[in-house]
Amino acid sequence: MRHWQGPGGARRASRLPLGGPTTITHVGDGSQQLLVVEQLGRVWSIPSNNAPAQVLLDLTARVQHSGAEQGLLGLAFPPGPATNRHLYVDYTRIPDGAVVISRFQAPLDSSSVDTNTEEIIKLISKPYNNHNGGQLAFGPDGFLYVGVGDGGSEGDPQGNGQRTSTLLGKVLRLDVESGASPYAIPASNPFVGKTNYAPEIWALGVRNPWRFSFDRLSGDL
Repeated sequence: MRHWQGPGGARRASRLPLGGPTTITHVGDGSQQLLVVEQLGRVWSIPSNNAPAQVLLDLTARVQHSGAEQGLLGLAFPPGPATNRHLYVDYTRIPDGAVVISRFQAPLDSSSVDTNTEEIIKLISKPYNNHNGGQLAFGPDGFLYVGVGDGGSEGDPQGNGQRTSTLLGKVLRLDVESGASPYAIPASNPFVGKTNYAPEIWALGVRNPWRFSFDRLSGDL
């Protein structure tokens, strides 16, 4: 049984057949709609009006979740969801467990997201099935921040966290809302123009950035 507080403090409950919830978030459009991300590959929509929960997005046929740290790991809506009706997800794919960052179209008048609208923003291969990271979040600057693990195993045997030519073991910052396909590199990224540095890198040397957030007052990550 899952409980939460509804509008006006009314307590509501619902039974959802969840397969490992990884994220609870919202659309950001003032609708008070909750979204629950399921490790198995589904995104559940929970309306605020006591209507039954329903599956908004089903990626179970694409998501590799056999490893304890694999699955559908992150979800983010861009700023201004009332006009920018698409969403971003982070998952490990079938069959090789590579990390996929994708964009889907999510029309205002639709109760479900068409999986055929998937646009792969970034594909990151990795040597092991753990340490996938998974956090997606739009910063106050409007850019998409992505947490990517160091590739797995123990002790970062390949030294990916400190290798500046790989995206493993990093927090990335991507401009995905400018219209560039599949994304643009923010000019203010700290390693833009530096030899042997991937320009997507915003921070390096992280082990498994599973979750982070932005301070509402300072904007700091």
